[in-house]
This record gives sequence, C-alpha cells and structure tokens, in this order.
Amino acid sequence: MSHRRVVALLLLSLLAAAVLPWHQATAQAPNDFPIPGGWFFSQANGQGGGGQTGYSVTDNEGIPFWTWFQRYGGVDEVGYPVSHRFQWNGFTVQAFQKVVFQWRPDQGGQVWFVNVLDELHHAGRDQWLQETRQVPPPRDWSDDRGLAWPQVVQRHEAILDQNPAIRQVYFSKNDPVLFYGLPMSAQDFGNVFVIRAQRVVFQQWKVTVPWAAAGQVVLANGGDLGKEAGLYPGWATTPLPPGHTPPPVTPTPASACNGDETLAVIPPNPTTTSPITVSGDLFSAVDERGADRARQPAAHRHWCGGKGNRLELQRYAWSAGRLSLHV
Repeated sequence: MSHRRVVALLLLSLLAAAVLPWHQATAQAPNDFPIPGGWFFSQANGQGGGGQTGYSVTDNEGIPFWTWFQRYGGVDEVGYPVSHRFQWNGFTVQAFQKVVFQWRPDQGGQVWFVNVLDELHHAGRDQWLQETRQVPPPRDWSDDRGLAWPQVVQRHEAILDQNPAIRQVYFSKNDPVLFYGLPMSAQDFGNVFVIRAQRVVFQQWKVTVPWAAAGQVVLANGGDLGKEAGLYPGWATTPLPPGHTPPPVTPTPASACNGDETLAVIPPNPTTTSPITVSGDLFSAVDERGADRARQPAAHRHWCGGKGNRLELQRYAWSAGRLSLHV
C-alpha cells in the first residue's frame, strides 16, 4: 500500500471520528428521560413523541407524583402523562392516559385516583360518551346510601355477571376497585358489549375491528376520555419542553365574588375570539350578567357567578358556541 493511500485512509478515519459524535448529538432525542425530581415524557404530546414537548412527572413541591407513579406500576399501569399538574375540585391532580392522580395530603400524603367517568357524568358529558364512544350513562345508584361499603361493592360488581369475559379482566387486578372503580352500568350496543366503571370503560367486541379481535376485551382509558371531552383545563394539557412550567393560575379573591366562589381566566386578558379556560370552584353563569360576560370576556378579567354548579355554566358555555370553555 502506497504512502499516499495510507495518508488518505487515515484522514478518512479522522473525519469519521469527528463526524460521528456530531451525528449522534443531532439524532432525535429519546422520548422520555430523567429530570431533576422525576421524569419527562413526550409520548402523549400529540406528535407521536416528536417535537421535544411533553409532560413532567415529579416529586417537586412536596407532591410525590413521581414516587407514586413508580409505586403504582409506571407506564404499564397508569399510562403516559397527558397533562401537567393542575388544581381540580380543590386538589392537585395530574392526568395520565389510564388514570388521574389526586394528591391527598389530608389522607396521610397518599395519591388517589379520580373517578373520571363520574366527573364526566357531573359535567354533562354522558350524551357525548354514548354518541361518540358507545359508553352507557350510569345507573341511578341513590339506593347505595346507608349501606355498608362491602354491600355497595357487591351490588355494583353484580353488573359484571352480565359479561363473563369482562368480569375476568376486571378481577385480574389484585385491587380492581383501586384501578377501575366500581362498575356503574352495562349495555349491549350490538357490535360491542360495554361496562362503564368509575375510572375506565370495558368493551368486548363481537366483531373484528382495527383495535380488537372479535371476542376480545379492551379498555377505554379514563384519563384519555377526560382529556378528549375537554374535562381538563386547556393550558394543563398543552405539552411543553422539559424545564418549562405552565402559566400560574391566580384565583380571584373571594371578596371579588362576594364569597360565593373563586375562579380565574387563562389567559388573563383574552380577546372575544380566543379560546379561554375557566378554573375555579363550583359556580354558575347562566344569568344575564353571566351571559354578557361570556360574550365579552375582554372586558372582564375574572368572572363571578351566582350560586350554582359547574354543569349550569358548561351547558351555557357549550350552547353559546363562540368560545372554547373548560371548567
């Protein structure tokens, strides 16, 4: 081999050694990786894990969501995060594909699961669930009142006798009530038999569909259903790069609402055509003053309604059709 050829090969080797680290550094970043106090996930950012945005699960601020995420079994059991932390019904929560974490400092610092399907019911989303996802509305369980907890569980779990395959899947968990909640209703839709629980929906398909074989039982994730139905604030479900935090929500002082309720509008000064998020306690804005404010949000940084509940506001907000509202 000539001296000139040896020099040429040496130069090529040096170039390859120099280029390789650059190539590796510019390759696509991993979909999830450790961050201070927890882990960052981009898999459920709506871009197939691309775009370098996502959601962090951490133990920051003394709220050990990352610790409990691992304790509950991680991604396999609760799914990927689909939101940042946010305040909901007076508690700090974070939505995952399968469940929604709820921090309970009043219960010894535990993390519980939210009954997402119950919340969808309270938010008036039963018709949407039935028409778009073939999920039956819950039965009337008012006669549970006064019964001992084991009796309540037994009554609800009797629904599972209508479908042995779903029953088998339900009881495959060591603690099915923890992960799935209580069964609430059942319905045969012809092509699929569905049992609605408090935290998940069970479906046994009678025909082969792209996501299930005939006879297979699949689960519709409660956390995902809540996100799809607009149950969570829009800012809380907007993916962000690692290290970025959502804008803070500053509640209106109770005095501004005569002590009835507190709430905040995000962004604080929206235009009349921009989507907004309303975050706060139970309130109503179905009176004429509330209607005027909904039509002219730019003139009102905060809203104060009369005594009422979330359902009243949501019915008004959705029927108005001019704003995207999440309560």
